[in-house]
Amino acid sequence: MKLSVNDFINNTETNDFKVYSVDLNIAKTEFNISFEGVYYFKENTQKPIVMENGGEISISSFESFEARYFMPKEKLWYTLDYKNIEMIGEVNEKSYEDEVFRLAGFGKNSGYWIEYLIKKGIVVIYLKD
Repeated sequence: MKLSVNDFINNTETNDFKVYSVDLNIAKTEFNISFEGVYYFKENTQKPIVMENGGEISISSFESFEARYFMPKEKLWYTLDYKNIEMIGEVNEKSYEDEVFRLAGFGKNSGYWIEYLIKKGIVVIYLKD
């Protein structure tokens, strides 16, 4: 099932579902993240549909990409190296504002809060039925 960005942001919950992989190719301006599933809230329903067969977000032809992490002791943001981007364990927050698609969660290895910020890309979101 293909979702619009608006539908994904407003009608899904991704907490509790693992991120399987994060792939970035700066030269080709491609970013892909695959995950375990989502809770999908159809319009006018209170109970979500649990979609556990996986999903993927592919973003191509983006203008810019930034991955950053927050150091709580220093209260500062640091940019992650493109060649060694830490994967988040779950997508705990997601937003789309001012043409920036944002995915955030705790780093699988470090435990730090990590954000992926992708500006002006072609976003394709697919959930397996």
